[in-house]
Amino acid sequence: MTSCIAAVGTNDNGKHIVFATDRMITRPSLGEFESQFRKHYIFENCVVMIAGVPNHFQEIRNTLQKGKTCSEQATLLHEKLKNLRRKQVEDRILSNFDLKWEDFKELIKAEKVNAVVEVLYSKIAEERLGVQLILAGFDGIDPKLFVISELGISPETEMGYCAIGEGQLQAINTFMFSKHYEGTNLKEAIYNVFKAKKNSEVAIGVGTVTDFGILNSEGASYSLKNESEELKKIFEKEKENWKQYECLKKFEEDFYA
Repeated sequence: MTSCIAAVGTNDNGKHIVFATDRMITRPSLGEFESQFRKHYIFENCVVMIAGVPNHFQEIRNTLQKGKTCSEQATLLHEKLKNLRRKQVEDRILSNFDLKWEDFKELIKAEKVNAVVEVLYSKIAEERLGVQLILAGFDGIDPKLFVISELGISPETEMGYCAIGEGQLQAINTFMFSKHYEGTNLKEAIYNVFKAKKNSEVAIGVGTVTDFGILNSEGASYSLKNESEELKKIFEKEKENWKQYECLKKFEEDFYA
């Protein structure tokens, strides 16, 4: 799978989007491996990130249209995922019966639905595309965060952060414990995203190679690759400090005496 993370940070120059993705690819027959495949794509003042099956990413990102707001782009991406799922249903299920999506829609309109159609309906209801997206960007100067799948669009801007993929739980927990919100200082937001990505690496399927950057409302982006080593030192020092429980020695002596 993967780990994709985005958060909002603020400084004197306004709001910014901080984002991070890994490059891990999982193949059922081959296992997991770090790749050159970048799971993010910057388009105007938005960045889209993909978790799950990467095969459709080129087609998905080609859906983005010039001059659209981030909210409008989210709708376009959602419609694209729904169409890709329909195509997948046709290829994997309906083609076995020489049927298309429109044929199936006519079948379920019948007053009496036979057992075969009921089985088809059950299989189609269970079929998933296996793709989730984060779209992070701006409507004017206002930051927007969306999590998108074929099932719908989930606005996450009010939280100030979002994550998808196998490392989602660890990343979200990091933001929660950091009390991150939309008004968090940009420098702190950068560290929170870095820390969320490092914490997510304990999850199976999350790689250590990371694409890490910032996007502003004008569409300017900056890679944080050079800052990663210093952030790693802060992260390791913070972990070490948590291990220093000298103040609890008396508790242990008294409690277990």
